[in-house]
Amino acid sequence: MFDPVKCGKCIGGIAMDIQGHDPRTWIKAAMWECVSDNKITGGHFKKVLERKIRKSIKDISNPEKYVNDIWNKVQKKCKG
Repeated sequence: MFDPVKCGKCIGGIAMDIQGHDPRTWIKAAMWECVSDNKITGGHFKKVLERKIRKSIKDISNPEKYVNDIWNKVQKKCKG
């Protein structure tokens, strides 16, 4: 199970740039969508996050790489 406090702290500490955008808002929204869907899995999180990134950045190159990088940063730190 994911711990929202740990996730919030972890997400707040992510310092990366995706083609000029700060991904933390997308990450938080994706995490809360997973919680509300009651599907707290890596596959669902990645799918939701990729959809949010594609919606914001129309001409993004290789969104899967960004999603995997983000997932690698949050997966262990968010578990309660």
